[in-house]
Amino acid sequence: MARARRGQVEEFAKEAWRVSTYSRSNSSNDLGCLLTTLIVAVCIFVPLVGHIFLTVMIIGDDLSTTEKLLWLLLVWLVPVAGPLLYLLLGQRRNRLL
Repeated sequence: MARARRGQVEEFAKEAWRVSTYSRSNSSNDLGCLLTTLIVAVCIFVPLVGHIFLTVMIIGDDLSTTEKLLWLLLVWLVPVAGPLLYLLLGQRRNRLL
């Protein structure tokens, strides 16, 4: 009887160890998942907010309708170079002064 009970205790200890090591490795995976989610959110939402801000700037600028449309297409279709080109070349001088 004592031997059977000792075997049960050993099995219980092994199972508890397996569960505790699984939950520790799972919590580190949760941290990695959280960091990945934050990085993806930043990589998506920061440029999106920047594009929306530039869209408002372009619409409010004193450009012709055709110029506004071309700048909007450039800003939204060329990810990095479009906004940079508009900020460097597309603004009217009276906005910069």
